[in-house]
Amino acid sequence: MTKKINIRGRNQGFNPGKKILQWEPYDYHPHQRGILWFVFMSAFVFGSAAWSYFYTDLGWIPAGCILLTAALYFWTHRNGHRTHEVVIFEEGILVDKDHFFPWSMFKGYWVLYDQHSSLIHFQRTGKRDNKVSIQLGHLTKNKIIQVMGQTSLPFLPEYSENLLDLWIRALKL
Repeated sequence: MTKKINIRGRNQGFNPGKKILQWEPYDYHPHQRGILWFVFMSAFVFGSAAWSYFYTDLGWIPAGCILLTAALYFWTHRNGHRTHEVVIFEEGILVDKDHFFPWSMFKGYWVLYDQHSSLIHFQRTGKRDNKVSIQLGHLTKNKIIQVMGQTSLPFLPEYSENLLDLWIRALKL
């Protein structure tokens, strides 16, 4: 059964087609941090700040930057992991009930699935070759490929993670 949906910022509803799959993934892959991690990171941050304060010229500037960066990191991670509602329709993908991406804006999709992450990447069309990446959550690679086979979007097996993506994923830890 298809129905018209309303998206924030659009005056009238539209028909995205039949709903194929729905799930709620995290913002990024959740990594459990134990008390030992916090102890070592705190020692590293305060040790680096103390070293820069006592052993460099104008040491309070880099020490302040180190402490502010650590504070920003801990502040952004204070509430745990945020989830999103993702729905795949015949005509596109809806994220958080207010961002609809029609299949026409993508040239295809590819999947990154290993022990540390599980992502589906939608490659946009155009010169910039950027993408929309969404966590798979509990879904497996085979399940998402099977579900995406019901859409008009082609699978791009030749695509893989580049060095920039690897660094971005590593720095989200």
